[in-house]
Amino acid sequence: MRFPRKLRTKWLIPLLIVPMIGSAAALVALFTHTFPSVPVQAPNITTTCTNLQVLGPSNLFSGITAYMVGKCAPFPNVAITVQAAGPATPSFTLPTGAKELAIFSDIGSATVCGPTTSFGYALLTTGTPFSFPAGGTFSYCITYNPPAGATSVDSFTVTWGQ
Repeated sequence: MRFPRKLRTKWLIPLLIVPMIGSAAALVALFTHTFPSVPVQAPNITTTCTNLQVLGPSNLFSGITAYMVGKCAPFPNVAITVQAAGPATPSFTLPTGAKELAIFSDIGSATVCGPTTSFGYALLTTGTPFSFPAGGTFSYCITYNPPAGATSVDSFTVTWGQ
């Protein structure tokens, strides 16, 4: 069935305009939301080095636990200086022969460490935030216990995030 040309033209314009009006109506804003600016907190901990020196026994022995201090060189620099109280999260993987990693309060003079000899000794767990107190300085305490036949304990890295 064919419609007369006059009738086709008569309905063509309304058929094109009606969907456009509906689309325009759909774009009318009902309301807006504005996100506020969010301040970025400065790091609450800093360091003066990337490579640590280890202080403690000069040799490790298989099957014997040894605690060693990890701090920045030259002695007596500490590993971590706290700028503001707050949490920071360590990430690390201990190599074979390294059993635990802890931090302790250090004013710079520590050359030995351990759970009973270090003030503020706290074991670190990778991925778990540690809450630093304001104004503190810290160094690491690494617990070594190499397995039989080991000739060395590999290096490892600790990355801190906030």
